[in-house]
Amino acid sequence: MLEAGPLNRWVYGRFLTEAGWRYTSLDRWRHGNPRDPREVGFVDHEADLTDLRRFKTRSFHLFITQHVIEEIADPEAALAEIARVLRPGGVALLEIPYDPDAPTSERCDPDRFGNVWHFGADLVDHVREHFAGVEVVALSEAAYSGRLLCCRTSAR
Repeated sequence: MLEAGPLNRWVYGRFLTEAGWRYTSLDRWRHGNPRDPREVGFVDHEADLTDLRRFKTRSFHLFITQHVIEEIADPEAALAEIARVLRPGGVALLEIPYDPDAPTSERCDPDRFGNVWHFGADLVDHVREHFAGVEVVALSEAAYSGRLLCCRTSAR
């Protein structure tokens, strides 16, 4: 499995490794986004999500990312790369904040976290262009609520 932009080495890395998965992580910067600095020197690869050529096509069964796609200038290229590196029947779990009441997404100046997109309801359609199936699942924990896009590649 591949995780992009891990918060730390333990949340998914340790859990999945202990469950028998072979875990790989990447981040665009070894020391975090310059607008949102955090120590990510533990990541396995420094790479841009729009260019995953270091990984073969159909390399992974599972891909996870949380709050990363909205930081990418070309989210379509990132989604295409994620779909490319997933095996047939593979799953991508994408936590991408968006406003389902806003009809369209808008490019914006980077905010304090480096986000350059305010995604609207059209995000789900854009994601569907890259995956055979997309299910939107509500997330809620303590004061947090959001949505997870559970994406599946074609079985072939």
